[in-house]
This record gives sequence, structure tokens and C-alpha cells, in this order.
Amino acid sequence: EPSFSGLWVIKDDLTMEKVWGGLARLRPDIIDLDHLLKYVSKKKDADKRISAVKEAYSSVEYRTVRKNEGIDFLYNPPSLPTWQEMLEGAVIPAVGRGKRNEQFKRGTTKFERPTVDFDKCIKCKLCWIYCPDGAFDETPDGYYDIAYDYCSGCGICSEVCPVKDCIVMVDESMFTDYRRPYEMWKEDKVKYKEWLKNVRQARKERVFIPGLGR
Repeated sequence: EPSFSGLWVIKDDLTMEKVWGGLARLRPDIIDLDHLLKYVSKKKDADKRISAVKEAYSSVEYRTVRKNEGIDFLYNPPSLPTWQEMLEGAVIPAVGRGKRNEQFKRGTTKFERPTVDFDKCIKCKLCWIYCPDGAFDETPDGYYDIAYDYCSGCGICSEVCPVKDCIVMVDESMFTDYRRPYEMWKEDKVKYKEWLKNVRQARKERVFIPGLGR
């Protein structure tokens, strides 16, 4: 928010207390709830901070990840040019505009992935514009498909989308492959709609810390 000095300052929305509370729930060996409450009780607006810690602590849910759970991801070691193959100055040619680096896929880093309701899409391009990973591709009919193996699950697309429930982040563990959503939608729109409804139920069960985003 703006300050009188004309600079932008960070608003204290108790995010740190919420992070600490969630961490105390997940890793009490790192930060103990009793000691945490004692610490924040000495800070300004102590009642609000204590409440934020307790809310986060009680809200966090977690489960054990089972062996062999998740999507198989074949790792291909990058093939780098030798010094004889590099250009002058040890320059390596960049990936061309509109193309992707086949050796740099960030799909394994996400714990959520975006799902798209194409029936609600207004083709505004904001997801395509703001995606930091360039994971969206424009389709022949003006929609925007997702290359899940390049998507890092940051959730920016769901934040900038102006249409409610058009793009919704869901638990990555609900998926077994990287099949593109547009392909499934075009193949059978009724079946896709039912699949979309079912898979979005995972959003209610995902691990989360209040105050950290979606």
C-alpha cells in the first residue's frame, strides 16, 4: 500500500503468523506451538497474531504420500554442446520465440495444476499473457490449452482469469498423466464436464495454509 513518503510498503496481513502456525502443525520439531504463541504475544496487536497462528495451526491438513503414488516422469539428462560446438564467447543459442526447451520441463515441481472450463472461457488471453512458464498454447478456435509438463503450478492463471471458476487449481495427486485439457474437451465435451466436476472436488481436500494464496 502507498505510504506518505511516496514509497510502497508491505501491508502486515499476518501472513507470517499464518505461515508459522502452519509450520508448527506440520513440523513441531522445527517450531513448537507453545513457544510460537509466547513469541507473538510480545508483538504489537498480539491478540490478532495469536488468533492467526491458532487458525492456521488448526486449519492445516496433511497426509502421508504413499510409495509409487503420482505420475511417472521420465528424466532425460540435458545434452549440452561441447566447447568446440559453442559459438564465439561460449554462447549457446537460445530457444526460438514461441518454442519450448525440451530439456527444461518444470511439470514435476507442482503440487497443484490448473483445470479449465472451456465453456466459460471468454478468450481474453490473460492466462497466456501472464503465465511465467509459457505453458499455454492458443488453439485454432481461440481457446488456450495447457502443456502440463511445462506448467509449474504457480496458480497465476487462475488469479488473473476474470471469469469465476473458469480456471481452478486442483490437487496434482488427482492426475495420472499430462494429457492436455483441450484435447479431452474436444473429444467428448459431456464427459469432460463430468470429469472436471469430479476432479475439482480435490480442491476441498488439498493441503493448504490460510493466507498463502488460492
